[in-house]
Amino acid sequence: MPFANAPIPTREEGLKRLEAFLPYAGAHYREHRNDVRHPTGLPTVSSLSPWLRHRLITEEEVIAAAIAHHGSNDAEKFIQEVFWRVYWKGYLEQRPTLWKEYRQTPPTQSDAPSGIECLDAWEAELKNTGYLHNHVRMWFASIWQFTLGRSWQSGADLFLRYLIDGDPASNTLSWRWVGGYHTNNKIYLASTRNIEKHTLGQHSPTGLARGVTPPPPAPVPARIPLPAPEAWEVTTRTGLLITEDDLCPESLFGQQPWAYTAGLCATEWRSALPVGEAPKQFAREAVADALRRNRPEANAPSAQFDANDAAFNRLAEKLSQAGVKRLLTAYVPCGPTADAVHALRLVLQAHGINVIAVPRAWDLRWWPLATHGFFRFWKGVDLTDL
Repeated sequence: MPFANAPIPTREEGLKRLEAFLPYAGAHYREHRNDVRHPTGLPTVSSLSPWLRHRLITEEEVIAAAIAHHGSNDAEKFIQEVFWRVYWKGYLEQRPTLWKEYRQTPPTQSDAPSGIECLDAWEAELKNTGYLHNHVRMWFASIWQFTLGRSWQSGADLFLRYLIDGDPASNTLSWRWVGGYHTNNKIYLASTRNIEKHTLGQHSPTGLARGVTPPPPAPVPARIPLPAPEAWEVTTRTGLLITEDDLCPESLFGQQPWAYTAGLCATEWRSALPVGEAPKQFAREAVADALRRNRPEANAPSAQFDANDAAFNRLAEKLSQAGVKRLLTAYVPCGPTADAVHALRLVLQAHGINVIAVPRAWDLRWWPLATHGFFRFWKGVDLTDL
């Protein structure tokens, strides 16, 4: 059954929403981005994250549009928020052991109300809509860890299972950041006053944790090299693999005469626990949209499939029948989709089919800067060069 009030998962819709928000991406965003509600009902945030997370629209084109509309100075705070997404990806891509360690912690599920009115309301909103305002996510993560004493891993798993824009890097590292595991001696504590102010008095929780001692410094994993660009070409035996992490492959490869176009949905790989209907529905329909945009002809061979062993083997058979010897795909950063692509690659290799992952120049430009905290990263971003 379709998810109620689900956002339209197409590139066209993402571009429309970007255009509609651009007038608010300057001073208005700088002043109101932390407000969950605006006094007159104007938007306070772009709500573009579902389209950005799946790269139906890209960080590069969103930033370019904001600069064109406002200039880099007036749009700086909005641009900076988009770059947080880039920073998190670059940081985790260079330290994938953080993702592996998180995945090794068995997820826990608790449907019991917390007794904290705002937290219960936000959890219901999360499960009903697949979305939460960014400031709400910070409050939620803080109350979850410091007031309720629950693990950051369990909260991160909850978000990843239900958020349409559930991004492995942003989600994992943001929960670590709130808990004091990303920046030594620094935690984020939600306060009643802050929540009252930015919800216009809708919520006024009491009994929130105060005076919390940050956890002891944790060793930072050594960085690993980022992917190197690979030479690629399209021949009569080359297919395209589209993943839900990059649904605008035409901006990377152009329109090509693909011998086969395959779309992979790996949303179920987000957790060992059941994943919400909202992210699954959005991903499936978004992959279908990308398939429509990247089929050279209406009757060209294509398939959309969920990530599992049976589907991997069926795809291998179809590719072999079509004479495909290699698949090109946009490089997938660390996370569940990358795990699924790795599993698929092993199956295809057994059938003599090679998968070539091509990183975007945008990622290779900015990810190397994600070596420490965000603001050291931000110092390396030259807005005049965007």
